[in-house]
Amino acid sequence: MTSEGRAWVRLTLVCTALLVGGCESDSGSQTPPSRPDGRFEVREGAPSPQKVEEFAEVRLPAATQELEVWGRKSVDTSVSFRLPMSRSDFDAFYESGDFTQELVKGKRPSISEEGHFNWPLESVREPWGHEELVKGFSRRVLVDFDDPNRPVVYMSASTT
Repeated sequence: MTSEGRAWVRLTLVCTALLVGGCESDSGSQTPPSRPDGRFEVREGAPSPQKVEEFAEVRLPAATQELEVWGRKSVDTSVSFRLPMSRSDFDAFYESGDFTQELVKGKRPSISEEGHFNWPLESVREPWGHEELVKGFSRRVLVDFDDPNRPVVYMSASTT
């Protein structure tokens, strides 16, 4: 698909998300309830994994279980998520995103979750990152490779 075609698809998805309320507004968002195993549940009203995939233009692993999602809609629409995965799942995930550049060791792009999860981004010892802005759509990825067999992906996608 051409970049112009992707831009139209993205615009259609953003408009759909705004119309059906796929992302929660800032005003009503709170820290999600913790489950007994210490993992976080996706908040009611937060974007579903399918909406995350559509909006962020990535394919989440089939075995996705520990997804933490935050979203908002206002003038811009944005979705941020955290997802630990196996190394092979990560390779497939990154390739599915058709990113404009490779990850850069030591790069720490800003990933906003507005304090809803308190993600420990500053404590990542082996960060790899990437950020891009293409036709009013930005994506930022920070990958925590502290455990190289189980990287943790933090990603933010937004319209600008």
